[in-house]
Amino acid sequence: ETAQLYCTLIERVRTTGRPITGPFRCDAPTARRFMRLRVSVQENGVMDLDSGIVREEKRESQRLLEPTQPRNDELIRMCGWCKKIPLADNRWLEVEDAITELGLFDAESIPQISHIMCPKCFGSTMAAMDEAVA
Repeated sequence: ETAQLYCTLIERVRTTGRPITGPFRCDAPTARRFMRLRVSVQENGVMDLDSGIVREEKRESQRLLEPTQPRNDELIRMCGWCKKIPLADNRWLEVEDAITELGLFDAESIPQISHIMCPKCFGSTMAAMDEAVA
């Protein structure tokens, strides 16, 4: 889970004293925002989590990402870092493609979103943590 990942990142930086930097996405209904996160520790032990937008791409509004949309009891998983959605066949698709493939708007309400981490983002985050230790 995303919260566990942040705890792991913070603990690794505290232990090693070396910063960890990695990419992530913070998408809005009308934009894809490609961002970078840097976790570091100050000399006094205070943790710094700095993030910033690397680039932003406009897109048509995506109802699935609108917080005000009515939701049903179903859950759809979404990578908390790259914002892709997994399918049953282990493919991970961008929101627009997953909506079409899964027929998410065939019902009156849409599923709730549960954040997980895809294998690709997990692997790159673990590599960044290993690099901080090396």
